Amino acid sequence: TDEGRRTVCDLGRSLGLDESSINDCFDAITSLKSDDEKSEFVEELLTTLKPEPYGLWFLFDFECLVGMAGHISADTCEFVNYFSSRLIEGSKDGNWRGILFESLPSDLLKLKWIECCRKAAEAGDVKAQTLYGICNLEGWLISADKSTAVVWLRKAAAQGEALAQRNLGFCFRNGQGVAVNMVEAVKWYRKAAEQGDARAQTMLAIHYEQGEGVATDKVEAVKWYRRAADQGDAFAQFQVGF
Repeated sequence: TDEGRRTVCDLGRSLGLDESSINDCFDAITSLKSDDEKSEFVEELLTTLKPEPYGLWFLFDFECLVGMAGHISADTCEFVNYFSSRLIEGSKDGNWRGILFESLPSDLLKLKWIECCRKAAEAGDVKAQTLYGICNLEGWLISADKSTAVVWLRKAAAQGEALAQRNLGFCFRNGQGVAVNMVEAVKWYRKAAEQGDARAQTMLAIHYEQGEGVATDKVEAVKWYRRAADQGDAFAQFQVGF
């Protein structure tokens, strides 16, 4: 299909192939007929592309584009975990969406990702739970559902995922999917802040500065502002300077 050819072209270019080689690849893929041929091709591709995330997620497209359904094994769970981990790491500088767009340039692949992310979350993967919760919270790739977001963020936050804890703090602070509860907001911001999350450290400082959900304590506020500032948080740096 045209979509299949575009996906193969995207993958080929990301691997530095010229147009002639890309066309040869597409012809080779679409010529696979037997189950044995397809299984052998997937096995070779896994070996060649691992751990390149675009290559890994390209495999999911086979299910829709070139009839590879049934030939991608439980290894897909490993890919979901790997890719979710990469996105979580990207979240530290706010770039996880950029990583997703870079790695999954087609709409079809993004939809496949959110589907796989949901399945991984349901299977108990904490990073997938975090990202699926954020997608529900922000209405990114799926319709916003704040209550569902809180359910998944709670699951991940209870397992110690700092990004989930910070976003759960945001939900309690702003009444997203739950009633406003500043004490709970401070609780979850603190958990994330103690793990080194700079944004959570800044938010915890704001709560201490403004006396929201905790007694006003300017000294404690400065302490957390400094920790966030040391990690490059611009607002915290401004507050320390101020």
